[in-house]
Amino acid sequence: MLPPVTPPHTTPIVPPELGNSSPGNLEELPWTGITVMIAVMSLLMFMAVPMAGPTEADRAHAQFERESFVALEQLRTAINDYQGDHGAWPGQTAASIHSLAPAVYDAYALTQQLQLNTDLAGVVLPSGGDSHPFGPYLPNGIPSNPSNGHNEILLVQPNEPSHPIDERGYGWIYNPLSGEIRPALQPSNKRT
Repeated sequence: MLPPVTPPHTTPIVPPELGNSSPGNLEELPWTGITVMIAVMSLLMFMAVPMAGPTEADRAHAQFERESFVALEQLRTAINDYQGDHGAWPGQTAASIHSLAPAVYDAYALTQQLQLNTDLAGVVLPSGGDSHPFGPYLPNGIPSNPSNGHNEILLVQPNEPSHPIDERGYGWIYNPLSGEIRPALQPSNKRT
């Protein structure tokens, strides 16, 4: 007959040749295990310490970045929607729309075409209706550039020679041949 089998949890952990060792014997403690356990506990305690949150300046900068992105995307979306509806970028004056002469662009026509209703040619009618079914693309007006507070658009004339642009007093710079719009980089002279 075989000896009875004991469950694994009753089997002694210490080999029989070591005998019963007292817990006070430092030579027999598992130093590697203790070292690993201390390292893991230290790491967990380090991760539990709260990190410093964003500063007020960080929050203000993040808010500025969000506002800048939203304003620029509003303008880009309006310009692209206008181009999709009309097949041309906004900014061409009403007089030159029906003319055989080269197109004439101005910022007033651009803002009117984005803020009011237009027909397929881009002619503006404030009230809309069946004859002017497109728009308004920016019913709340041109958004302000958060970096300088201006919402005026400087339209770069396609037939002008390249020269440095004085962006002061403008919120946005627009190229009517490409539909590109970007924020004016010059800071405002106004104090806030």
